[in-house]
Amino acid sequence: MATKIVFRKYPNSKDIIALFPSELWGTSGKLVTSYMHIGQHCSADYKGTIKSTVPATHDEYLPLLDELSSMGYNCQPIQCYKTDPHETSHPTCN
Repeated sequence: MATKIVFRKYPNSKDIIALFPSELWGTSGKLVTSYMHIGQHCSADYKGTIKSTVPATHDEYLPLLDELSSMGYNCQPIQCYKTDPHETSHPTCN
């Protein structure tokens, strides 16, 4: 089964973050698993991270995708993920 991953880039930076929107972190339901070259796995506020980043291009996220794949992930890059099925708009789904 593929793991859905949203790759985002921090503005004015080369830092790419991989968000795993279907993998919740903890029990609050507000945080998801994330991964970066530096820091590795961590929690992230999905909606907050989406608002403070821009979509990463394939060339920008390819090194991180390769790193995740080498760790055993079967990655499925996606552009957006509605965390609430009742949302009518979403900054990366429109």
